[in-house]
Amino acid sequence: GAVVSTIGPANVNLKQARLSPDGKKIATPIFDVTRGANDMWIIDAQTGAARRAMVGRGTVDSPVWAPDSRKLAFSRAYDTPPKLVIRGIGEMDADEPIQEGYFQVPTDWSHDGRFLAFGNTTFSQIDNQLKGDVWLVDMARDRKVIHLISTPFHEANPAFSPDGRWLAFTSNESGRTELYVQAFKAGESPLLVGERHLVSRRGVICLRWARDGKELF
Repeated sequence: GAVVSTIGPANVNLKQARLSPDGKKIATPIFDVTRGANDMWIIDAQTGAARRAMVGRGTVDSPVWAPDSRKLAFSRAYDTPPKLVIRGIGEMDADEPIQEGYFQVPTDWSHDGRFLAFGNTTFSQIDNQLKGDVWLVDMARDRKVIHLISTPFHEANPAFSPDGRWLAFTSNESGRTELYVQAFKAGESPLLVGERHLVSRRGVICLRWARDGKELF
């Protein structure tokens, strides 16, 4: 649990940093004080060298790496709630089209590359009329958007286990936002099956799987 080192440009506010699956790069939004919005930066995890990788209209947040470490999914907001975007990390790469929804915040990309998971709200602690649901983009089937979890409760933060057999997510069905795990079945029509297993006991805001799939943080 010891801090080994720190990475990134000095005197900036790094948000939501995500390490690439190959362990070589870090994607993070950094606030640009001149624009008043976040830009997406890529940082070399070994040298600390940083470059502004994605600059455009609006503000960007919530980076999620593709399994091959060559693309990012993230949200972009410009006079609207955030929309889901996929883009390669090369300087000349462009945004790739995804079916838009009202509010899209990506949280994970399955290790086999087929599913991109996103939520349609922010924190469940913020009481609003739009209850949180979990959605998928099926990258292998024309990027079809799938409504995976739809309940009267607030579900968010979906994350696939490394073997793809389980989905972890947060839900406030107990009256407080906690962490749950449920079996995930891909197939032609993806769905969750079996019992929801309650993992946490004292509240949860966000989560990550360990790379070996044996722990949740």
